[in-house]
Amino acid sequence: MRAAAPRPIVVADACVLIDFLGAAEELLVLGARRVWEVHVLTPIVAEIRSLEEGRCDELGLVAVEPEFDLLLEAQTRRRSLSFQDRLWLVYAKNLTPNGVVWTNDKKMRQEAEADGLQVYWGLDLLVELVRQGHAEQEEALDAASAILANSRFQVEPIMAQFRAALAAL
Repeated sequence: MRAAAPRPIVVADACVLIDFLGAAEELLVLGARRVWEVHVLTPIVAEIRSLEEGRCDELGLVAVEPEFDLLLEAQTRRRSLSFQDRLWLVYAKNLTPNGVVWTNDKKMRQEAEADGLQVYWGLDLLVELVRQGHAEQEEALDAASAILANSRFQVEPIMAQFRAALAAL
């Protein structure tokens, strides 16, 4: 019997977790248990009112207490991001092989790409759930609509891109 391939490590920022916790928690759990190994740094957990560190395990998230050398490296990085965001980047960059970051934040995406990291959009988890047969397209579309319901961005272009990604499966 062939062993299953290891799940990629994906380092989540606060924004995507807040979105999923508020609108599609069950799919976050499914994705964190079946699709990705989702790491969240404890300083980021502290930023999310709806998430306590003790709940991470219940949700399938890996809460990571950053080591001192990562804290120091994040402190000395360029200051265009908050300390928590710099720590998020440093942690992902130091994973071997480099982890993947999961965010919708434009500035964080730019910084991650500049560091050579692979970046997933927030809704990419839903695409992966459908691709791997863990969710139906209709369920993913409903979840995406719920996640985007409170978005400050124009939703229709995002939904059109999401529908296209699902159609390409």
